[in-house]
Parts: sequence; structure tokens; C-alpha cells
Amino acid sequence: MLTDRQAEVAQVAYHSGFFEADRDVTGRDIASTLDISHTAFYDHVRRVEQKLFASLFEDRDGYVTVE
Repeated sequence: MLTDRQAEVAQVAYHSGFFEADRDVTGRDIASTLDISHTAFYDHVRRVEQKLFASLFEDRDGYVTVE
């Protein structure tokens, strides 16, 4: 489960186009919008990505499932 702040950062990044292949916005831009440091922004993004990938790829025992 994401924290409220992680969800906010992910939503702002997503709607700003941060996850697009040819994005026009940087992490520093989004961090400025959110009034946080760029390192805090990237920390939030990494934690969100880790939680998302864990929810997609790990089974209930914590092992990676490969099909």
C-alpha cells in the first residue's frame, strides 16, 4: 500500500508526463511543483515502483513467479 504522499507524488508525476518515453518534464520540475527536493521526489518514485512491481511479480510467499 502506498502512503498518501507516495500516491500524490506518483499522480503528479503521471499526469505531468514524467513516465512517458519522450517526456518534457524532469524530476526536478515535478519536485519543484510539489515543493520537495529532487532527491525526495526520486526516493518516492523508487519506493512506488518497488511496491508496484512487488504487487505484480511476487506471490503470497514473497517468491517471484515466472510464467
